[in-house]
Amino acid sequence: MTQSKPKLLYVSDINYPAKDRIYCLEDVAVTTYLREHLNLVICHPKDTEPFEDVVDGIIVRNSGPVIYYREAYQEFRQRIAKKGVPVYNPLCGKGDMSG
Repeated sequence: MTQSKPKLLYVSDINYPAKDRIYCLEDVAVTTYLREHLNLVICHPKDTEPFEDVVDGIIVRNSGPVIYYREAYQEFRQRIAKKGVPVYNPLCGKGDMSG
């Protein structure tokens, strides 16, 4: 019997216009590697809710862009805290992690 790979939700705003770097290139590199080892869902931070209950863990990348949708991000953080889904980077952070 083949064991299924763990399911990971990869959250990033790939269209965020960052200075001096292109966010999506980082995401492409990371997700290309992760796909070899995990079942992967990649989505925008505002679109996570349908996937939160079916994954084994969540990676939050490039969270600074949430300055444009703080309320939705705060709701995400509250839902995930209640569900107890493992998250990296931890959602208790400051700075970018707080928007």
